[in-house]
Amino acid sequence: MMGLVMLALLTATPVRAETWTLCAHGTDHSGAEEWQQVPGIATEAECWASVARLPLPGADADVARTVVEGHKTTAYYRDGNTYVVVFPCRPESVDPRGPKGK
Repeated sequence: MMGLVMLALLTATPVRAETWTLCAHGTDHSGAEEWQQVPGIATEAECWASVARLPLPGADADVARTVVEGHKTTAYYRDGNTYVVVFPCRPESVDPRGPKGK
């Protein structure tokens, strides 16, 4: 009987699908690592599709050209510097920076 009660509770409990986060990861001109996140995307597919709708850094007047390769954007500046941004999608429960050291 206990097994039936547990089964009834499990089937009655709504399963919440995990939401996703679109991240932007790059290194600025000084070499400092930058992370930005857009949380609350409903599904993994929606997360990856949102990458195509992101504004490109080509709007910056100092950018000579921008190259998009899949989920990576490279901005080439007039002064010779480059800025590469990678856009990974991760479940919100996963830190995109990887595991923390002990």
